[in-house]
Amino acid sequence: MAEAAPPQPSLSRRLFSLLQTRQQGANIVLACVVGLLVGVVAIGFHELLHLVQRIALGSTSPLAILPTLPWYWKLCLPAIGGLLVTPIVTRWAVEAKGHGVPEVMEAVALRGGIIRARVALAKAVASAVTIGTGGSTGREGPVIQIGSALGSSCGQLLRLSPDQVRTLVGCGAAGGIAATFNAPIAGAFFALEVILGNFAVPAFAPIVLSSVLATAVSRAYMGNVPAFQIPQYSLLHYGEVPLYALLGILMGLVAVIFIRVLYKSEDLFENSPIPPALRTTVGGLLVGGLLLYWPEVYGTGFEAMYRLLHEATDWQVLALLFGIKLIATCTTLGSGASGGIFSPSLFLGVVAGGLFGQVVHAVLPGLTAEPEAYAMVGMGAVVAGTTHAPVTAILMLFELTGDYHIILPVMVACTLSTVTARYLYSHSIYTLKLARKGISLLRGREETVMQSFRVADVMRSPAPTLPQEAPFQELVDSFLDSQEPHYYLVDHEARLSGVIHLHDIKGFLSEGGLDGLIIARDVAHPVSAMTHPGETLAECLEKFSGNATERLPVVDSASARKIVGVVAQQDVIDLYNREVLRKEFLGTVPIDSTQRRGALTLPPQYTVVPLRLPPAFSGRTLKDLDLRAQYDVTVLAVRTPANSGSRDYLPQPDQPLQATDTLILAGHQQALETFQRRFSTSGEMDKE
Repeated sequence: MAEAAPPQPSLSRRLFSLLQTRQQGANIVLACVVGLLVGVVAIGFHELLHLVQRIALGSTSPLAILPTLPWYWKLCLPAIGGLLVTPIVTRWAVEAKGHGVPEVMEAVALRGGIIRARVALAKAVASAVTIGTGGSTGREGPVIQIGSALGSSCGQLLRLSPDQVRTLVGCGAAGGIAATFNAPIAGAFFALEVILGNFAVPAFAPIVLSSVLATAVSRAYMGNVPAFQIPQYSLLHYGEVPLYALLGILMGLVAVIFIRVLYKSEDLFENSPIPPALRTTVGGLLVGGLLLYWPEVYGTGFEAMYRLLHEATDWQVLALLFGIKLIATCTTLGSGASGGIFSPSLFLGVVAGGLFGQVVHAVLPGLTAEPEAYAMVGMGAVVAGTTHAPVTAILMLFELTGDYHIILPVMVACTLSTVTARYLYSHSIYTLKLARKGISLLRGREETVMQSFRVADVMRSPAPTLPQEAPFQELVDSFLDSQEPHYYLVDHEARLSGVIHLHDIKGFLSEGGLDGLIIARDVAHPVSAMTHPGETLAECLEKFSGNATERLPVVDSASARKIVGVVAQQDVIDLYNREVLRKEFLGTVPIDSTQRRGALTLPPQYTVVPLRLPPAFSGRTLKDLDLRAQYDVTVLAVRTPANSGSRDYLPQPDQPLQATDTLILAGHQQALETFQRRFSTSGEMDKE
């Protein structure tokens, strides 16, 4: 008997697969465009920085020219830069303040990758002025933020989905790192490891291509040479491996010191009596004082690092440079100037690693390489410890130096540095800034969706309330006439005073004559937890987990306690499921019976279906329809005709629906079938 042919996918499924293929192709094209643009922007920032240096110093070589300048010019130059930067980072684009990468991570995690277009120009000008006038920061952070803003602007201009915008943000960040350091592999992995937080296949190809093209543009203009031309070092003896392991542990400690001192510096300036408009200027003046004696801390410090990697330096000088560079960088960024932290991390790694190398080489001269080898490995180890991104650090050091011979010590040191830094302090130099704003990425990017929604987004209003003096019979009638499991008691000023559950009154129902003896307040319980409309759903969920309740009252404020609604735990969970489903449905291949591997597993009886817009819904908004409350179905997306076939977008609550739209619905099977029977115009919905 001939074997039965496998069932063919439905027409809508084949069309959707074609759409996904076209969308992936479009993502590739856009990633290439972003990569080319970021390469040009990186060149532009490089020239802008050199322009500022020529204006400030008359040269692009700080170490060569600084000793010849008057002392008062060296003292005042960073302060002048701070004075010029202040209005940019306080009035025009506050996102340009500091090292910038946490702002990009926040946009990716919580705002669908949305970054204001003005950030790119503001960051470029503020960072070029800061670095060019002597601020002790790096140039890679600015290009990362500029490239990310450029990618985000492209996505917003084309009205792409949040997942596509996030991918373009990652493409911009990858291109920024790649073009700045001539490191395409490290650029791609930085975007995947730090910015996006995962190595998902849909984003991998666009980010790699963007990184490659940005590097190609940069190389065409600046040449294909490593950022550091240094002698080749190698592992002389396998007995050195434990020494490099010890170096990694120590560099992890250095990384934690850098992180803590940097944010302590921010707090000192924030809490100081110095007016906000003068903090960056004062910080620049302090850095200028350091430049009088230690010109090595000027700007990115690349020239100084080059010398340290080529020339033997006394250990006293290395120890002093470590402390001076740490103070200069933390003062520059802590006072509100603009720049990156990669270059300072590399500098601290060079001096700390070189100091360690001198010690071990003096003790074991026949077993160990030159101290400069340990300085080079220390560069990558401190970057790994500060960013908690060991893969990026390993690849970056390899591409920065072009030296493969010492890759084993680099891998050992970077890995142990990251482990040590995480053990001593859970946050990286990026995530700590977000954590101080109440944003945690430690438990995964999907969970941070709860931090981007507020209680007001899911609360139901009005809340079921009763006066606290309500007679017992009125209390009983209220429960019998409704399906509410709780009633909240309020006083004469509408302030929350207690809660009554249905089970609380069951024991009194068998007794008669209680109507004149018991009032609602007599059987009520104190409210153990409450929330307010502005609280994040992440904070709200913690209250649910800490209290044996499925509902929380929503009050206008903790002091007034006027109840404005109620939030159910199931509504919060439903929103979480909806957002995860929304991402999976729009950002991955469709789910069908022949393609299950790697697909999203839905809860039992929970499915996703497309349905042509019912005529009665045309011209109305999702907010007006309130399908979730009315029919227990959720709109994940709206599919609308486009020139290339069709386009999926995330609907806004107040956006009118068009007659040609198709709703992408999620919900329980029974609810969807009921909804379909009532509103379908095409007969049958495809099961996802």
